[in-house]
Amino acid sequence: MQFTTLIASTLALVGCAFADDGLPSAILNIESSHGGAGSGLRNATIEVGIGGVYSGNPVLNEVSSIYLVGTTKGAQIEMIVCYGYKSTDGTGSHSTPVTAHSPARLSTNTVVVGSIVCTDGK
Repeated sequence: MQFTTLIASTLALVGCAFADDGLPSAILNIESSHGGAGSGLRNATIEVGIGGVYSGNPVLNEVSSIYLVGTTKGAQIEMIVCYGYKSTDGTGSHSTPVTAHSPARLSTNTVVVGSIVCTDGK
C-alpha cells in the first residue's frame, strides 16, 4: 500500500514539475462527474506549463471537462489555448480547444486524459 502511494505521489510530482520551472502556466480546472451528467462533481486545479507537455497527474485519470480559469507570471489568458490528449506525450487525438471562453467537455461521465498541452498564441 505504501509503495502504491509512493508511486502515485512521484507521478503527480513529475506531472507538476514543468509548472514549477519559472515559466508562465495555465491554471486549469479539471472537473469529473461521477454518476452521470452533473452528478457527484469533483474539481481539481492544476498548473500546466505553457509550451510543455503535462502528464502523470492522477487527476487526469477521471476527466469530464477542462476549464481554463487563469494564468501565472503575466501570461495573457486571452492568448492561451490548451488541448487534452489521449496520449501521454501530447500527440495524436485531442480534445476541442480549451480557452478562456470555451471549455472542453469530454464526457458526461469520465475519460482518461493522457496529457495536456497549452500554448501562448503571441
